[in-house]
Amino acid sequence: MRIPVDWLKEFVEIDVTHQELVEKLSLSGTEISFVDPNIIEVEILPNRGDCLSVIGMAREISAVLNKPIKTKKIQIDESTKSILSFAKVEVENYDLCPRYMARIIDNIRVVPSPEYIQKRLLDAGMRPINNIVDATNYCM
Repeated sequence: MRIPVDWLKEFVEIDVTHQELVEKLSLSGTEISFVDPNIIEVEILPNRGDCLSVIGMAREISAVLNKPIKTKKIQIDESTKSILSFAKVEVENYDLCPRYMARIIDNIRVVPSPEYIQKRLLDAGMRPINNIVDATNYCM
C-alpha cells in the first residue's frame, strides 16, 4: 500500500528521519520502505488489518513514536428528511451483521475531483476518475 507522508503528517507529528521511522515500524512488525521522500510503501501482514488505511498507519506511527494522534472535528449538515423515504435496509441475520448503517447524499454533480484529492490518489497509486469514485477511493 502506498501512502503519501504529507497525508500521515495530518494525523501525527513525524519528527524522525526516514531511516528511523523504517526501523521503529519494522520493530512493530510493519514492513515499510520509502518510494521517495514523500511516499511510503507498506506491506501489511494478515494479522495487521488495523493498518490497512492512512489513519491506521498514522495510529501505528503514533504508537511507535510515542506521539499523540491528531483528530479532526467533522461537521455534517443534516437534512430533516427521513432516510426511509429514500432507502430501506433489512438485516436478515443479526449474528452475521449486528449493525448496518446507510447515509444518503443528494444534489451531487459528477465532476472532476479537486486537484489535491487527485494528487493524493495518484500518490497512493490510484487513478482519479471523478468526484464520486474518487470520494469512495479516498475514504477506503
